[in-house]
Amino acid sequence: MLSKEDRVLIKVLRDEKGYGAKRIMTEFAGRNFSLASVKRLLHQIDMTRSADRKSGSGRRRTARCDTNETVALLSAETPDFIGQRYWPPNSPDLNPVDYVVWGILQQRVYRCRIRDIDHLKERLIAEWHRFDQNTIDRAVNQWRQRLRGCVRQNGGHFEHQI
Repeated sequence: MLSKEDRVLIKVLRDEKGYGAKRIMTEFAGRNFSLASVKRLLHQIDMTRSADRKSGSGRRRTARCDTNETVALLSAETPDFIGQRYWPPNSPDLNPVDYVVWGILQQRVYRCRIRDIDHLKERLIAEWHRFDQNTIDRAVNQWRQRLRGCVRQNGGHFEHQI
């Protein structure tokens, strides 16, 4: 039986990486998936994608060229890259790395008054070099737990589960 979380992960692998049933079975070798259930899910995913294209409800284009170029580069060069379609919204609940790390960095950088852009760059670099890797690791390690909570709640509130 495929859990909701498994279905989401398989959908990402199908849509973004083009994985077939056998490749997914290899990736999830430790799980008790049946080949037939994975094939059925992939068929559903493909049919939904085909219907989306026909109705014109596919992915929206981004206005920024540099974002598209960055995404294209990461897609080509990073094997585990997750495409924009599956990026979480700008929420502190789903982006602990952004909000924790940048929040702390911002506090430290602005302890003194910033004179100009060069001074800001100096402060950012200096504080980044002082940053404790354990803080970053803790923020990164929270991400899977938060993502699972979001999936369990169908995108609803899940903070009480963390």
